[in-house]
Amino acid sequence: MRVLVWHPVYVLGGGFEVLRRVCPALAAQAGIESVTVAVNREYPAAMLAPLAEAGLALRRIDVGEPLARHADGHDVAWVPWPHGTPQTPAAIPKVCVFQDTILLDAYGGHTTGDFIESMERAVRETVDYYDHTILTSRYTRSRMLELSGPTFADRLHVLPHMASPVVPLPAVDRVESTGRQSPPRQKLDLPGDYFVYPANVSEHKNHITLLAAVSKRRRREAPIVFYGHRTELIGSNDLVEDPYVNRINRLIVQRGLTPGRDFLSLGYVDDATATGLLRGAAAVVMPTRAEGMGLPIHEAIDARVPVVCSDIEVLREHYAGRSRAILWVDPECPTEIAMALDEVLDHAADWRVRAAANRGCGSSWDDVAAATKAVLSAALCRRRRYFKSAIFGGRLSAFGRRLASWMPLGAGRS
Repeated sequence: MRVLVWHPVYVLGGGFEVLRRVCPALAAQAGIESVTVAVNREYPAAMLAPLAEAGLALRRIDVGEPLARHADGHDVAWVPWPHGTPQTPAAIPKVCVFQDTILLDAYGGHTTGDFIESMERAVRETVDYYDHTILTSRYTRSRMLELSGPTFADRLHVLPHMASPVVPLPAVDRVESTGRQSPPRQKLDLPGDYFVYPANVSEHKNHITLLAAVSKRRRREAPIVFYGHRTELIGSNDLVEDPYVNRINRLIVQRGLTPGRDFLSLGYVDDATATGLLRGAAAVVMPTRAEGMGLPIHEAIDARVPVVCSDIEVLREHYAGRSRAILWVDPECPTEIAMALDEVLDHAADWRVRAAANRGCGSSWDDVAAATKAVLSAALCRRRRYFKSAIFGGRLSAFGRRLASWMPLGAGRS
């Protein structure tokens, strides 16, 4: 099977991290002849290094390029991020990974009817366009079925995109007296205790409620360290072209929060720095209103780090059975979040003991790749059956039969 990974949009976050881990594992699967990764040209080479090091063929593309232009020589297309990806005609089976229904879950009650209807329509069009759709949770599948109806139920597959260990842990500079390991590369001026929130600056990530909680804490000595796409804007004195960031920064001023004491804003950091920050943290804080999987929680559990986590259905599904070191909080309640942060510091040793007993998710990236390959194969077989039935059943025009004769359905591949 020759796989085209189609990623014409530029997005940073858990979806892209999963892509970097699944692709090399997919290329190593028996029966996979080749994997070509067509990726938005805005990604810097350093971010694509794991793909290049794995020997994968890379193509730089623009968001508006049609899939059909790159389909020749491939049997099936895997689209790890369909949101914003143009749904142009292409004579090749297509499988997407629908990460979440965040736009509906986080904003459904706080926006216009037109917006909600457009999001619901986008879900239905996505399910209809792709031969098969992979969902990262049972929760997301149920939300998709609510919107698309039961017609496509057999084409919706639940496959959590997580593995243990997440990535090989890099070397660190030293081990602190607390027993936690310090950040390895970027030299950061951090106190002995700190929390981390690894997330891009999107409204559903709920930075405003978290910072309101920071202002209510009894113990103010441990800052929140923000890292992720555009987090360097948190605490800026200048207005930016993002109304949500401006609201965050207005709250920071109103609550008297101080950069360096109450929070640090690092922006996007390299893998080794992110791992070091995670392993040295008192806890990961995840006050998100909606998620698909919540990859930082998965990474924290594997790193034996406590978590202060939103009590929402999708995160309970993934993590309630994997850790005794999670403090579940209402993401809309700053007081509850503040109390949880104080609790972690007040009883740090107890929470570390609980976190030490965490267990992995029971799958590797090879397992995820094998399950992905099975869905790709199902899409390929489904397309073959359709055209065989259509041709021999006389339902295709003469033009359609000529079209089928050159479609890259890959004789004898699995």
